[in-house]
Amino acid sequence: MLSSAADLIYLMNWQLEESNTAPVQKQLFVELDENEKIIYSFLQKDGRQLVDQIALECHLPVFKTVSSLLTMEMKGMIRPLPGKQYEAI
Repeated sequence: MLSSAADLIYLMNWQLEESNTAPVQKQLFVELDENEKIIYSFLQKDGRQLVDQIALECHLPVFKTVSSLLTMEMKGMIRPLPGKQYEAI
C-alpha cells in the first residue's frame, strides 16, 4: 500500500539525484542569425507551432528551419514540445 509519492519512488527503486546547483540566469543578449530572428519573432507572435508550419510561414526550407530550431534550443530560447512543436521561452 502506498501512502505517499516517496513510497512509490522507494518501491520502484528510482534514484533521484539531489540537485544543489543554483538556478542559471538566461543570457540577456543572445546573438541570432537572420533565420533565427525570423523564427523567434514568429514563435513569439503565434505561440507554439509545428516545424512544418514554422518553415512555411517563415519562408525557409525545412532543413534550415530544423537546424535553426536546434541551435535556438541549445541557446535556451525555445523549447521542444511533443508532436514536433516548438514554443518560445
